[in-house]
Order: sequence, then C-alpha cells, then structure tokens
Amino acid sequence: MTCKLGTQGVWEPKDAVQRLQQLDAQGRVWSQNLLLQVRDGWLQLLDIETKEELDSYRLDSIQAMDAVLNSCSYNSVLSITVQGAGPPGGSILLFQCPEMGAERLRTSLQKALKEELEAASAPPPAGAQSSLQPRPRFGVPHPGQDRWRGAPLERPLPKEQAAPLEWGPPPEQPPWMAPEHRVPPSPRPLSRHSSAREPSTFALPPPRRPPTPEDPVRDQEVLNHILRDIEVFVQPLMKTQVNASTKKKKKQGKKKNTGPGGRTPAQYVDCFQKFKYSFILLERLANHLQNTTAPELLHRLFRTLHLVLTQCPERDLAGQVISPLLTPEAIDMLKFYLSPPDSNLWKSLGPAWTTSRDNWTGHEVPPYQPTFYDGWQPPEPSNQAPSGYQDPASLRPVQPALRMQVLFEFEARNPKELTVAPGEVVEAPMLRLSSRPEEVRAWLQAENFTPGTVKTLGALTGSQLLYLSPGELQMVCPEDAPRVMARLEASRRMLGDITMSCSKSMVLGYWDIRGLAHAIRLLLEFTGTRYEEKRYTCGGAPDFDKSQWLDVKFKLDLDFPNLPYLMDGKNKITQSNAILRYIARKHNMCGDTEEEKIRVDIMENQIMDFRMQLVRICYNSDHEKLKPQYLEQLPGQLKQFSLFLGKFSWFAGEKLTFVDFLTYDVLDQNRMFEPKCLDEFPNLKAFMCRFEALEKIAAYMQSDRFFKMPINNKMALWGCKRIC
Repeated sequence: MTCKLGTQGVWEPKDAVQRLQQLDAQGRVWSQNLLLQVRDGWLQLLDIETKEELDSYRLDSIQAMDAVLNSCSYNSVLSITVQGAGPPGGSILLFQCPEMGAERLRTSLQKALKEELEAASAPPPAGAQSSLQPRPRFGVPHPGQDRWRGAPLERPLPKEQAAPLEWGPPPEQPPWMAPEHRVPPSPRPLSRHSSAREPSTFALPPPRRPPTPEDPVRDQEVLNHILRDIEVFVQPLMKTQVNASTKKKKKQGKKKNTGPGGRTPAQYVDCFQKFKYSFILLERLANHLQNTTAPELLHRLFRTLHLVLTQCPERDLAGQVISPLLTPEAIDMLKFYLSPPDSNLWKSLGPAWTTSRDNWTGHEVPPYQPTFYDGWQPPEPSNQAPSGYQDPASLRPVQPALRMQVLFEFEARNPKELTVAPGEVVEAPMLRLSSRPEEVRAWLQAENFTPGTVKTLGALTGSQLLYLSPGELQMVCPEDAPRVMARLEASRRMLGDITMSCSKSMVLGYWDIRGLAHAIRLLLEFTGTRYEEKRYTCGGAPDFDKSQWLDVKFKLDLDFPNLPYLMDGKNKITQSNAILRYIARKHNMCGDTEEEKIRVDIMENQIMDFRMQLVRICYNSDHEKLKPQYLEQLPGQLKQFSLFLGKFSWFAGEKLTFVDFLTYDVLDQNRMFEPKCLDEFPNLKAFMCRFEALEKIAAYMQSDRFFKMPINNKMALWGCKRIC
C-alpha cells in the first residue's frame, strides 16, 4: 500500500498505519504479492510471478524503515519512507510480511542497503571501466526490460538538484522537467509489420488531443514561455500594488484606457488566455515535473492570477475570455488538486473557465494560438502531419473507429503484438462495462499507465473500474489517480448515457417530501452517484393513510425497516445519517485528520438535535403558541454554530464532508422558517452561499428533480405544502 505524504492526513509512518487500519476495517484493502530486491543502488518491487519490475526507488531516497506488529489483521507490517524528486514527492510504502516477518526483513534490508551504498561510494580500481549503465531516476529499466518508459540515461545525473522553478527564460533542460528520454513512445493499439498498409476505410482516427505525452519537450517549451510572459505582465502590477499605499492621491485628468501598471484590457485578455492554456499544458506535463509538483505550481499560478484579477480595470473581463476552453483532463486536474480558496477563485470566473470544450454549448470557439513578447513561435508538433499550430483544446471529440481490417499476414514477435491473418477484423482496446479483467489490463496498457497501476487495476472488471470513485482511485494508485480518473471520464462519455443506465444504481426510498432525505439527495448528486428514488405518498387528512409504505415495509429485507432506506446491491441501509456516512465513505468525505473526524462527529449529532427542535414544533398542534419561544432561542443556537465554524470554509475545516450537507439542509429549513435568522452571522451566510455555488449542487437545484418544498409530511402544521 502506498500513502502519499501530505495527503489524507498522512505525515509519518504511524499515520499511514492508521490509514491501513481504517481501510482494513472497511474491507477495502487489496493485497498484491511482491518481491523486494536491492540491486544496482535501487530498491526494486518485482511481480512475484513474472519478476517484472513494478516500481523502484533510489536507495539514497529511503529515509526510514519501521516494523509495525499486531496493529490490525495485517500483523507484521514493514513501512518504508521514501522521498522522490518528482511527483508525488514523499511516500510511505507498507508491506505485510507474513513469512519472513517485518522486523527480520527490516534488518536484512538495512544490511543490504548499507552494503550497496558502501559499494557505490567505493572508488573503482585504477584503469577499470564500469560495465554497468547508470540507471535513470523514477525506476526506468534497462533496455532488456519490457517497459515503455524509454531508454536509460546516457550519463549519471548530478547529485545536486537544480534550483526550484523560476519564471525566467526557458533553459535547454528546465529543472522541473524529467529527462527527455523518459518520454514514453506513442501508444499503438495494434503492432504492424513494416510492409503492411493501413486501408483508409478502416484506419483509426487521429488522437483526440494531439500532441499529448508524445511531445512533452515541445509542451515544456511552450509552458516556459507562457510562464515567462505572465511574469513580465505581472511585474509592473506588483510595483503598482507596492506603491499604492504611498500614492493615494492621484491627479484627476483625462481618462486613460489602461489599468494599473499601464496594461490595456487587450493585454489582460492575452494574459488570461495564457493562464488558461498553462492549465492545459500543466495537466499534460504533471508526470514530468521534477523539483515541484502540479499542486505547488497550480497554487503559484492561482496566487498570481488573484493579483492580476485585483488589478484588472474591468471586473468581469476574465469571465469573458472563452478561448482556449480547458480540456476535460485539465478540469479534472483542477478539481483534484486545487485548495478550497483556489477552487473558489477558479469557479468564480464562470463557465468559460470551468466548462470543457466537450460540454461547451455556446458558439464555436476558434483555435487558440499564443503569441509571445519575445517573438518566439512554438515548433511544429513532431507527430502531426498538418502544418500549423492547433490547440488540442479546440478539437471536437471524434467518434472512435475502433476496428481495422487486416491486409497482410503478421506473426507476433513479442507479447505486445498480435498474430493476424488477411481478412480478419481486429479491434483496438476499449473499456466497456462488460470488459473482463484481461481486457481491462489491455486498455490500461494501451493508455500507458505505469505497470503498478496496470497490475492493481487490471484485476477489476470494466464495470468495477468505471464506477471507482476518485477517493478509491487515490488510495489504490495515488501516482496515476488524476490521469486514470480523466481517462475513465472520457470512457464514460464515450459509452454514453444509454449504456451506463443499464448498470446497477442505488435505490433511495422515502416519502415524497424533502425531510430526512434531502441531505442524502444532495450528497448523491454531488458525488455523481447513479441512483433511483422510490417515493411513497402519505394520504390526506384526517386518516393520513400510510399504506403505500406499510404494505411493503417488512418485505424489503431491511434490518430495521424505516424511511429513508438505501439499497446498493447487497447492502441495505436504514437511518438517514448511516446512509450519509455510507455514501461519504465511498468518496473520502468523512474527514482525514483526527481533528476533522472529531468535528464531523460533533456536528453530525449536534445538528440532528437542532433539527428535531424544529420538527417537534412543526408537528405540534400548539405550533403557533410554541413558535415565539423557538424564535427567541434561535439566535443563541445559531451563534454556537457560527462560533464552531469560525473562519473555516466547512464545518470539519477546509475539507468538505457529509456533515456540511446535513448542516446546509437544517440551516436552510430555519432560514425558510425565519428568513432573517442568519443575518447576524456572516460566516453562516457565506457557508450557505459557498455550498449552493458547488457546481453539481447548483445544477441539481436548477433541475426538475429538485424540490424545495414540502419539507414535512401532510400532518405537519408548517412546511407541509409545496409552496412555502
């Protein structure tokens, strides 16, 4: 199991072990048999059957090794802390050692590491020439190994790392990029003999977003020039900001068509376009960064973007910049990596920044061609036949032509090639709901994912893989998670709604009111979970007939028959908060750190107590007599929630959790009961606005599936009508 340092509350080995205990308790740990081998200055992780290298780490990157015994069902765990130069940075590797034992294996590894490091530091005999090729970083194999990462380095890397990225003139080899020869070759769906001809009627379409990882050197040059231009643009704005406090009095004269720093609106538009294009390029280059990571670089970009927005002479100018539209992969990256403040800034810029070209419904957007202050022009894409530079974000998705007819006989020369005969129609790897594990592995290999990811996810069926949540992907393949998620989204779009609707979905049962199911519906919508509703209707006065529910109540095989209930395959859950937690666990929305989990537990129970106070009044025959007393104590109750929220964005902290959905629902009900009740609490009002601005929540609230009323059932004296 691999845990990235700094994510999900993992900062040291004991945090990783605690994470393992949690996943083990939920039955969400997938085991994989491995061999550990120390060789040529590297710690290698090998497949136990094929001996294929799945991953490797430099010995000098190993910071600590610990043995953890009897912590859970995994009773002999070896933890290895490694620090990488590139993303994801530091990681903690956990290994269950049932045969040799974690303590014994740790001792053996420490001895082997010591011997390897001593041998590596010893000077070679005079006149001797080493026959070993220097091994590149990030576990790139020697030529004999069957991996796609490319040839080994031709010379050893320097011991000292380059300085962190500075937005200056692009060097020949940017310090934040991996070496050029780490670039994987273009994935080919089917191998061909050199003499074979591809018939035009069966030819595969061009790649959807050229150039992609096939030309990262070109992309890095473009990105460096974009960062340089942004720096040049921002410099006078920074000076203006510094001098603003000492130059408060300005002469009144003829209005100039320039903003602070002498920048014109057209120059601001050009800068905003470069920000957008930098996100597209950064997504492509995320796996090639060295001395920084994608989240770090994104944070720097957004910090600079915030400065530009504050100095822009036209408030809504950025939101009007449509071209280039972001790629779906870039949008997925931003959703995955941005901190809450940066995410809020991004979403505040509007649809032109948050909508991909695939989902753009406005007018046709022209291709984007950046121009640079120094006159530099991007080189021609090496893998493109047409001349001219075309932004991949401007390309419409094409319908995949996944079949090809064989013209010539060909015999496979290795496991990656096919033996075919003339006249056969062969199909390139494609991910479907019906894909078997071997077909899933073929698709993962064609997408050029790392061997470790192929090994881990290749054990799943197509349906299991397509319905993995982002949180689950992050746990099983942290390094490739953003890219896997992006490719899965593309596969889902390709399959279309008809195919996907054939799959199983959750069933939520409740009365045809808002009630206790409202927060559940909001969470299902936010997480993109497929679900159906079974709504039961209560009869009118005076009998309030509940037979629709009572007739089936004890026929649904529920442990504690009640409403609401949730059915997810064999899992059947009642109790509204148990349902919320079940959904939240699938998407890592129960809090990461111990502090967050404590706040979640407190809020879950406190907000339910608060809810029941209003419920009792609404269903009480003395409603009008009790209402003044409730309103009198309401400010004191809300003040406690306001103090608990404090300066945090969400009630657990800076991470959105399921209690925010619960709290929003209850505060919204009170806001309808007394419209001015939140006026004295700005942070609660901001919380409500922040929640309603969540993209999927906003879309749901505007859909015909959403209903604000009735809150309560027909026997209630308030909130029982469809119009408040």
